[in-house]
Amino acid sequence: MNSHTAFVAAMIAAGMFVLLLGTFYFGNFRRQKPALWRYVADIDRAGAMIRRKEYDEAEALLAPLASKSDAPLHIYQLRAAIAQHKGDWVVAARHWKAARRYFPDDALGFAGGARVLLRAGRRAEAVRMLEGARSRVHNPSQLTKVLAEAAQSAGDWAEGARLWEQVRNEAAGDIDSYVRGHDCLLAAGRPDEAAAVLADGAMRFPRDPQIVRAVAAAAPPGAPGPA
Repeated sequence: MNSHTAFVAAMIAAGMFVLLLGTFYFGNFRRQKPALWRYVADIDRAGAMIRRKEYDEAEALLAPLASKSDAPLHIYQLRAAIAQHKGDWVVAARHWKAARRYFPDDALGFAGGARVLLRAGRRAEAVRMLEGARSRVHNPSQLTKVLAEAAQSAGDWAEGARLWEQVRNEAAGDIDSYVRGHDCLLAAGRPDEAAAVLADGAMRFPRDPQIVRAVAAAAPPGAPGPA
């Protein structure tokens, strides 16, 4: 074997070793990237069951899927939704925790878990969870949105307005950030800014039903409706 052939053989062997090591590591210690297409039919069925309030049937369908190594995030989201519909917040928190464990770079598990904490009146814990996750997730606007909702629910209008503005900067397509940002600014005694935010939303999304309703509600009596 000449030196060139030996070098190529060594490179192939090294590549195979890295591939096997990666397969072992990611296949055994981390969830592999979800093959969502395999679960679409079951997810759709479970969603329909939830809409019909067939919560036990939906849970029975989803529970076995959650044990699979490539179970997608949607499975945990739906199981948490079922528990929340049934008022079982402890179980809901457990499903959101599983979502965070297996999908630590997605905001959904953190946002869902924080909402459960907020419902329990544990706002400080929820805020710590959301702020701690910000640098790790690829969709931080979802975290900001929960913080904005929490500030607004607590009547902290200035903070709510600031956070809804941050949501608009992070995700300009979020309709809530215009409508609820407008509401916070109005409650904070800043009507001109509120009107500007709503006008911006109406310009960007003139046919969105939520925007149309908000514009109609904000219009003075006798003003013509939207064209």
